[in-house]
Amino acid sequence: MVIKKLQHDFTNPEQSKRLLELGVPADSANMLWDGYIDYAQRWTLDPYPRYLEYPYSVEIESGSDLYISHVLPCWSVGRLIEIYEICSGKKYERKSARLVREGNVSVMKELTIIEDVIGDIVNARLYIYPHMDFSKLEDN
Repeated sequence: MVIKKLQHDFTNPEQSKRLLELGVPADSANMLWDGYIDYAQRWTLDPYPRYLEYPYSVEIESGSDLYISHVLPCWSVGRLIEIYEICSGKKYERKSARLVREGNVSVMKELTIIEDVIGDIVNARLYIYPHMDFSKLEDN
């Protein structure tokens, strides 16, 4: 039960990719999706990310090209809230549901906290504050 709850406290690989596409700097991540080459020579992600001791770019710089091309930055919910507040200049306010599109229909969907804060970052980046200044993270 506890493990299932904890899975909502950090970005999954798809969410991490989405944040990178939005321009969130990889070095702002406080976690890393790591992995290994399995017996069939396929890259396999570890089941849980690990916390970083150093910035993401420093953590991966000594890795092989294969390693570097497969690992992903990962953000904890606390770090994403911090990023939102620093870059938008607004205080994060939790919402328990959000209107989302499912096909041609808009429905209210109950959100995990990680989905909620990512939604706020998406809205702030694409719709509300298109000039969200990620360079503000360099000092944090």
